[in-house]
Amino acid sequence: MLSPYEFRDFDSPLERVAARMFSDTHFDDFERYFKQDLLKDRPLLRFGSSGHQMRKEDDKVINNAKEFSVELNVSQFRPEELSVSVHDEELVIEGHHEERDEECGTVERHFTRKYTLPKNVNPESIESHMTKEGHMTVKAKKLEQLKVRTIPIQCTMAQKRSAEDDPEDDKPVKKTRRGKKST
Repeated sequence: MLSPYEFRDFDSPLERVAARMFSDTHFDDFERYFKQDLLKDRPLLRFGSSGHQMRKEDDKVINNAKEFSVELNVSQFRPEELSVSVHDEELVIEGHHEERDEECGTVERHFTRKYTLPKNVNPESIESHMTKEGHMTVKAKKLEQLKVRTIPIQCTMAQKRSAEDDPEDDKPVKKTRRGKKST
C-alpha cells in the first residue's frame, strides 16, 4: 500500500488505535482507549456548578387526564436567564447565561427543550414555577372532555297543504279579456 504517511505519524488516540488494528498487534490497546471516560478531561462539558449533569433524561414529563406537566432541573440558571414560550403546538423552555466564573473555571451555558403539547391542552392555562433549589415545573390544564349527552329528537309534523287541498282554489275561475282571473 502506498501512503505518504505511516500509521505512527497520526496523533489522535483513535488514529493510533486504527493503525494498530491494521498492523500486527491488532487489538492490544483497544480496551484501553474505548473504556476510558471520554469526558473526564473536560469537566466543563459534563458538570455544572452544582456538579449536576443536565441531561434530557433528567426531565420528567407527566401527561394524564387532568394536566400536562414538565419538570426539569435548571439549578445552573437564574430565573431571569430562563424563558418559557409556546410556538404553535410546541412548548419551548430555554436557558442561557453568559460566561461566569465557577469553581472549575469559566462557564457559559445554553439549553433548549421542546415538547409537543397534546391536542387537548388549554394553552392559556400554562404556568411555570421554579423552586429555590432550581427545579422548574411547567404545567398546563387539559380541556374538559365533553361528556356524552343524548339529544332528544323533536318531531315537527306540521303538514303543508298543497294547492289542490286549498279551498280557495275550488272556486270557479272566470277569464276576462286581458287574461286576468276574476272570481
